[in-house]
Amino acid sequence: NSSGDLCAWDAGAGKCKDRTCGDKTFYTDFDCSSYLKSCKTNGQACVAATTACNTINGSTEFCNLLLDGSGKDKCKLTATVSTTPAACTNKKCYDNVTATSDSECDSYLSGCVTRGTGCIPNSEPCTSYRGTKQQCEQFKKYIGLDANKNPIYEYCSGDATNTATAKCKPRTCADNTTASSDTDCAAYLKGCITKGTGCIDATSQCGGFKGDQATCAKFLGSSGKDYCWNTSTALATATCAKKKCSDIAGKNNKDCNDGMLPFKTTDDPFCVFDGTGCIDYGKNCSTFNGTEETCPNYLAKDGPCKATTVGTIKGACAKRVCTEAPNTLATDADCQKYHKDCVTTGYGCTATKNCSNLTSQAACKLRAECTWANQCTASITTCATYNNTSYSQCTNSKVNGKFCAWTESNSTCRAQVCEDQPATIASHAQCQSFADNCTTSGAGCLTITTCPSYKTQSICIAASTTKDGVGRCGWDTATNKCRSRVCGDKNGLTDDECNTFLSGCKTNGSSCVAGTSCTEF
Repeated sequence: NSSGDLCAWDAGAGKCKDRTCGDKTFYTDFDCSSYLKSCKTNGQACVAATTACNTINGSTEFCNLLLDGSGKDKCKLTATVSTTPAACTNKKCYDNVTATSDSECDSYLSGCVTRGTGCIPNSEPCTSYRGTKQQCEQFKKYIGLDANKNPIYEYCSGDATNTATAKCKPRTCADNTTASSDTDCAAYLKGCITKGTGCIDATSQCGGFKGDQATCAKFLGSSGKDYCWNTSTALATATCAKKKCSDIAGKNNKDCNDGMLPFKTTDDPFCVFDGTGCIDYGKNCSTFNGTEETCPNYLAKDGPCKATTVGTIKGACAKRVCTEAPNTLATDADCQKYHKDCVTTGYGCTATKNCSNLTSQAACKLRAECTWANQCTASITTCATYNNTSYSQCTNSKVNGKFCAWTESNSTCRAQVCEDQPATIASHAQCQSFADNCTTSGAGCLTITTCPSYKTQSICIAASTTKDGVGRCGWDTATNKCRSRVCGDKNGLTDDECNTFLSGCKTNGSSCVAGTSCTEF
């Protein structure tokens, strides 16, 4: 403007305006006067240089740092002890101008940290601090808490040319020019790695590193996703590059793979051999040229490959055809070794996974989704699908892994129940393996129920009333009915024998008793 002062932008009016002291909240006279020569600080914000000392409140130390209205002398504390009640004012971090550590500032007022000499709110950005690079790196901005309630900070640094009155700035990886290990760089700032001497962002590409061939080979670019490389004639100051498969002198798949190993053993290779050199993995068989001997060795995305020519004549390779596989391949696993797209028919391979393509009972039964009933078909969701068919088709069909049962009287196919299990089953555990609502009848299975519902003595003694088999019954010879088991049903000679029969029972020497009274012994 006409006074020689720089202008400021008025965002509300959308035009320039004259600078005023109130535009800025600087805590040093240097910063305020640098913005506008007619300004000074009141310890927290910029005010007119002519502002009188008696308009500012603070401690002795605070006042002694402020300029008076003449701009030449310092203020001093003039307050006297008052007997008249007056309103208190909130303490501010800026009131403390002597503390030199974060702990001192936090003791003065929670949430304050040191600005070198004096305190400042911990939420102030790095640009609010002043100092040399070394001084700036002692400062940090508090951002908040992470999910684990740990504090998060933005760390500060400065330019190498910073003086004691220069602004600090947010720290970057490049501010560290001496660290020689990833550990040191990560300690300096999370997300940094070494570039040999100094630090660089871990997401940087290989072009961000420098070195000869041996040095570049130590670096990984793009957050560890790229191998870095340089030519054998490169100098230590040369820029590294992302390594390419063509940079590897390989004569077979192993050479090409070893030259740029995958980061996980389960990953696809980066590089493969194409007969003349190393190329990127991911090409189809038709990209390769070879013979009956060499085509099967190429690692193609749609491989394994086969030759399209005979003998030693070279020609384009092609992916294997499932129907050309040997008819000795009788399982899906065998066919997928021949080619990953193949499944078995029972006698050879096909590219279509369909139950109806399976021509052998053995292959059909190996697929959970298929059922064999004279022929292989897709598994059904309900046995009733085979109503009015035949005993054979019904009983050879499965629903949810269990065979169906046939009712001859009305030609219906239904799900098996406990009572359909064979008479050779004689234990509760065997019946439970069929369904968790089954128990043994002694010769087969039946549905778990209560003791009075078991009508014969043999079933009463064999069956259980609970899934875990603990609930057992006893036969009452007086009423010829089944009831809950009692200790007296067993002539046990040891406590262990009685307790095994029914938990809590003991022996009285000849039979089992509850042991609730001494008269039982």
